[in-house]
Amino acid sequence: MLVLVEVKFTSDIQCDVRYDPVRNQLARLIDADIDASRGKKLAVLLLSPEWWYRSRNRVYFYKLDDYRASMENVRADIPHRSLGEITDTLLGVGWVSLEYAASTVHRKAIELGLLTKEEVQQVREFYEEKRIRLTI
Repeated sequence: MLVLVEVKFTSDIQCDVRYDPVRNQLARLIDADIDASRGKKLAVLLLSPEWWYRSRNRVYFYKLDDYRASMENVRADIPHRSLGEITDTLLGVGWVSLEYAASTVHRKAIELGLLTKEEVQQVREFYEEKRIRLTI
């Protein structure tokens, strides 16, 4: 199984893609990795700030709901794929808060001594600039 992760700090739908400028990044990720999976199952996770997801004002909130509701909705965003290609490969999509994921990874890195005090401070400042509150 492959787990694909799309991380969004503040951006939503990207509009400067030449192939299909209205197709969202989750659809592009699924589409590209159906071929790359080579028969393995795919799971797709979106990591975004808690406030960003819970505010329900971003396109990806609705795309995740659509994709969870029906694989037909995934197919609508990648119409050159058959429903069979999608359902045979994609297990599903999910969401994880960026705060949770980043806090977990950085906490473990600190426990293992992989980050200096200066680096921990830099990590905190990086996420604070993006309004993401870590618990490390």
